[in-house]
Amino acid sequence: MIRPSEWLPIIFDEQEAVYDTLEEAQQILGQIMTLYNSVNAAASAGTLPADCPVRPRPLDNLDESAPLALWSRGYMVGHDWLADLWDVELPPDLDEELGVVLMALSFFSSRKLAEAFLEECGFARRIARGAR
Repeated sequence: MIRPSEWLPIIFDEQEAVYDTLEEAQQILGQIMTLYNSVNAAASAGTLPADCPVRPRPLDNLDESAPLALWSRGYMVGHDWLADLWDVELPPDLDEELGVVLMALSFFSSRKLAEAFLEECGFARRIARGAR
């Protein structure tokens, strides 16, 4: 569990949060914590947050403004921010499983990354051959 005091500065781009009143600070921080709890509940249930709809056409989810692309980029920011915590020796089978999970969670973060994953897995060649 990472305390909000550790990740809140990231939300504010490492700037000091400034509020006009104590009530405003409570309201904004309350909304942030509500969102945080909603995202955690969805993750615990193995789903995406309710406000992250998946577009029907898979390639549309690679658009810069697609909710899934935004979520995936945000996930990667958080993962990269905690990179030191992930630097542990894992058994080979668990390391491979974690790699697959990371690939799935980051796939829609960018078209370039998605294409690289497809190439790495050999799907790009199969898709190209099937398109002919």
